[in-house]
Amino acid sequence: MPSLSMPSGNLPTILFAENDVAEDQPIWVDAEAQGRTIDKATARSLVRRLAAGYRSAGLVRSKSQTPDVVVLLSENQPLHFPNILAIIAAGGIVATCPWQASVEELLYRVSILQPTAILCSRKSLEMAQLAQRKAKHPFKIVVQDSVAMEVLNLSSNQTLISDDALEWDREWNKDIANRTSVIVFSSGTTGYPKGLTNYLVPGSNIDLLVSTLERQEINFLLTVPPILQRLVTHDRWEELDMPSLQHAVVGAARCTPELQQAVTKKMSGGGFCQQVWGMTELTFVATMPVPGFLGPWESVGKLLDGNKIKVCAEDGTEVQTGMEGEIYISGPTKTNGYYGQMDEQRRASFVDEWLRSGDLGYVDVNGYLFITGRNKDLIKYNGAQVSPREIEDVIKTHREVLDAAVVGLELDDGNELPTAFVVLRECPVQDRFRHLEDIVSYTAKHVSPYKRLRGGAYAVEDIPKNTMGKVLYKDLRVLAREMSGRVLRAKI
Repeated sequence: MPSLSMPSGNLPTILFAENDVAEDQPIWVDAEAQGRTIDKATARSLVRRLAAGYRSAGLVRSKSQTPDVVVLLSENQPLHFPNILAIIAAGGIVATCPWQASVEELLYRVSILQPTAILCSRKSLEMAQLAQRKAKHPFKIVVQDSVAMEVLNLSSNQTLISDDALEWDREWNKDIANRTSVIVFSSGTTGYPKGLTNYLVPGSNIDLLVSTLERQEINFLLTVPPILQRLVTHDRWEELDMPSLQHAVVGAARCTPELQQAVTKKMSGGGFCQQVWGMTELTFVATMPVPGFLGPWESVGKLLDGNKIKVCAEDGTEVQTGMEGEIYISGPTKTNGYYGQMDEQRRASFVDEWLRSGDLGYVDVNGYLFITGRNKDLIKYNGAQVSPREIEDVIKTHREVLDAAVVGLELDDGNELPTAFVVLRECPVQDRFRHLEDIVSYTAKHVSPYKRLRGGAYAVEDIPKNTMGKVLYKDLRVLAREMSGRVLRAKI
């Protein structure tokens, strides 16, 4: 990978001062309404005025011993990012929450973070108000509305876009560098950064994504597998032309080579669609495809400059190149730890400078990283460890299977039986059991004896996944226990 110089300084300074982006360069564009655009000069002004507004409203106190926290509960919109930067510039901490979160999930964050406010949108306002009524900890509600270009303190009905402007603190030292700015809950190559315009498309609006890719000169697409799948199955996919698209990266969950290749074929500029890898605890991504080079489709690219990686066996010893193990990573964007009380399990994730990712994988001789599964998702059968992904890949080659996931059915003796949940192609109900039996026997022919589906196979309408496309294995393990004693299944 090209060597990159790591900028030092606080985020607002790097974004608004130490680069050559023109003042009238559009930074954020609302794809739903092309007229809603924020350029660099407007963004800087908004950040300063909003920072002053948060301070004067008492939502972010100056030099507080314990920095004030504001929870972000909003979909992407142009005012989203000026608000984030303003809270940081004012000296506060931004904590994230999916805007579609349930009230229980939101209240959990409130109980841990004790925020001064929740920053929501018109769409998530009702949820914020419900949480406000139920929460034991009091907080204010702030509503951002990019249509009206307004940020409103709901309790006082006053705007937070102040007439005054607060200059952020430009001091920089080791203590400031390690100060928390963002709390996230987990489930140009040289010189100054180059200016880019970011088009914000709601993930649920695939029609808008298609038209944006078609109308605008989009050079870089960052997305997740479910969105990519909906894109390539869209009615207009075959006729869609994306001549400007040079890079497409997909992350958060595994993306099949077939899906990557389908997008790559549409990229007439000579680029590729490939996978990246990262973690919430790493701030963003730790690997990327090498620009201009086609890496292995199953890989997630190579390490970004500044990061270090090692692959370790169960006892923590480093394994040789090409051997599978748990991925340990260290780098400048790694979190310092988890907010609040760290239990024993969380403390075990940090080993000296290293963060244990929980992901299994290996690095090949060319430096490409491959992810093969999750440590906690491994199935333990008669002392052997079984990777669900390996069995899933076999099952998905069966002609009657659309999707599949494999978990361990836990027995009283501690053993776990590999158990499959499959989404079948459309067929008569009376044929389902026969197909399941065939899938079990088909799998047995293609895997080692200890990897066979001894827990059986079940037909389901859908594989439960989160919004990023990650399989909810925990839910499936519960379902396997519930179904094992009372539902007809195909098994060995």
